[in-house]
Amino acid sequence: LLPPAQVQQQLAQQVQQVLEPDGSTARDFYTALCTPHTHSYEQHLNHHAFAVLRAYLAAVYLPRAPATPARRPDAPLLDAAVQYSLRVMDQARHSGNGGVSGSGGNGSNSSSGLDSINNEGAGAATAAHVEALRVLDAVVRAEPARAAALLPGVRRRAALLCANAGAGDGLVLLQYMQFFVDHSAAGALAADLAPLAQTL
Repeated sequence: LLPPAQVQQQLAQQVQQVLEPDGSTARDFYTALCTPHTHSYEQHLNHHAFAVLRAYLAAVYLPRAPATPARRPDAPLLDAAVQYSLRVMDQARHSGNGGVSGSGGNGSNSSSGLDSINNEGAGAATAAHVEALRVLDAVVRAEPARAAALLPGVRRRAALLCANAGAGDGLVLLQYMQFFVDHSAAGALAADLAPLAQTL
């Protein structure tokens, strides 16, 4: 066993080696888009948890059988899902490859939306951005009352993306549009969709 001081030193070095997608030192909690010097078991678990989160929320809170009662929402879990997803959306927007929707992004054709997150893949940020929006969709479907609190933040992020959209941001823009179609109030829907449609 290492002396406590040496353990603390190694932990400090490990924290400093975790980077944001834009290359800056990570100053917030770890997500699937962070780039560590070496992946720990917990970080691999973090990637896997994000990849299966939407499917889990759907299975637990959105039963397909009409006679099956929906489980009461787990507020701490939904809070964590929202916080994590919003951070991923912000990271993806600042990522150098966030606007690339090449073969590395598989946000539209897989059951989880993220069969694998590889920070070296050109579409990783795009796939993560799309999946984060889908997780938020699952959260709102599990607890519709959350829509009012979530919509302002989603609108703000959509506006920022529209202001700096790249040629490959179509998948992400479409996912924002789908979120608004599903959860915006009827009177606000046209205003929510207009800038996205113009950007596309």
